[in-house]
Amino acid sequence: MRLHTAEKPYKCEICFKQFAQKCDLKSHLSVHSGEKPYKCEICFKCYFLAKHLRKHIKIHAGEKPYKCEICFKQFTHAYDLRSHLNVHTGEKPYKCGSCLKEFARKSDLKRHMSLHTGEKPYKCEICFKQFTHAYGLNSHLNVHSGENLYKCEICFKQFTRKYDLKRHVGLHSGEKPYQCEICSTKFTTATGLKRHMILHAGEKPYKCDICFKQFTRACYLKRHTRLHTGER
Repeated sequence: MRLHTAEKPYKCEICFKQFAQKCDLKSHLSVHSGEKPYKCEICFKCYFLAKHLRKHIKIHAGEKPYKCEICFKQFTHAYDLRSHLNVHTGEKPYKCGSCLKEFARKSDLKRHMSLHTGEKPYKCEICFKQFTHAYGLNSHLNVHSGENLYKCEICFKQFTRKYDLKRHVGLHSGEKPYQCEICSTKFTTATGLKRHMILHAGEKPYKCDICFKQFTRACYLKRHTRLHTGER
């Protein structure tokens, strides 16, 4: 009945937020403690709340019930569809507080922010390589398992990562749908274009922890680090 009466007798003693159900307060407290007790058994990502894990599971299940009526792209969550619609309207409501760059989707802003923070919370338990996003870790795990999940339908070559297949298919088709609006250079993948745009922006998000020299690409930093370590 409290859901209908708006009565919220359960109060958090830390931030004073109030809840209608005791179980909701209990779940909320994990936000303050940092505990993430709900873990995905597929990719091992952890969540504060059970409902967030349930939403996440839909990604692995392949459920995409929300469809864009303009381009017919489908999404797992309603909020992803709402965010996607900004791509069609041209609206960019999400702004980076560091460089003021604007984005159509919240996820794009979040991905961009990792360039500034250098945060990589997703770690491979086999080789300890760290990743900015969960999908990067998931894709990387195929390297260890030896699974080649993505096959080219033209030459039947197989790949461990979807991105590698997409880039490879561009070699057959010659198609480069991603064009730089500044210099008109075209790219096979969106990732290639994003990497290229860093050159125009002057961003150097990859920093050497030894001499603090900065680089536009991770591969340049990796090559530079060998000067310090003596690795060949």
